Amino acid sequence: MNTDTRTSTTTVYWINDPGHGWLAVSLEAYPDAWNYGTGFGYEDGRWIYLEEDVEAAAFLMDHLDIAKQSSTGQLAEKSYDFDAPVRRLRPNMAMLDYDAYMQRRRAELEANA
Repeated sequence: MNTDTRTSTTTVYWINDPGHGWLAVSLEAYPDAWNYGTGFGYEDGRWIYLEEDVEAAAFLMDHLDIAKQSSTGQLAEKSYDFDAPVRRLRPNMAMLDYDAYMQRRRAELEANA
């Protein structure tokens, strides 16, 4: 069953279909979201759709307020029981070197421990 819990003020929400998920992020509200693309998510100029495994995870590590909302089920969600329309958008640009990002994050965490 398709569901949609977004409101007119939603700036970040999850999109899910039977095969995958994406964190939809308003580029107006979070222009830095471009920096998390790996080429496996999508974009339409106004929103970037960060794929759930790497892009969204990296974005959420740097936006802990949103991560907390996500982990407690407070983020809006749009679910499809068929391929989500986001799959027809253009791929986002590969801006994130995930291995280098994770090394930097580990070093930051160790320095703060």
